[in-house]
Amino acid sequence: MFAIHALTSKNRLQVTQLVESALEDAGAVILDFHQFSNISLTLTCEIPGDRIDLLVKLIEKSGCKIAKVQVPETLSSNAVNGFLVLTFIHDE
Repeated sequence: MFAIHALTSKNRLQVTQLVESALEDAGAVILDFHQFSNISLTLTCEIPGDRIDLLVKLIEKSGCKIAKVQVPETLSSNAVNGFLVLTFIHDE
């Protein structure tokens, strides 16, 4: 299982679209999601293990700061389930 925690102060809707594209480009599939108002979004995903590093880079390019990444010790092309948590920082 993997976990990626990312933060952003950019527009929530724009970043969400960019992160969805990043997931698709990395070969990930969104299995489920939970939105917590306009504060955070948690995505449950499945991705080939050897593409997690690519996903992290693509998420950073979308305007997010990576706060924490947890990955299995050994990664292969086998599918790995995990979570991506986006936290939206704003003054609303």
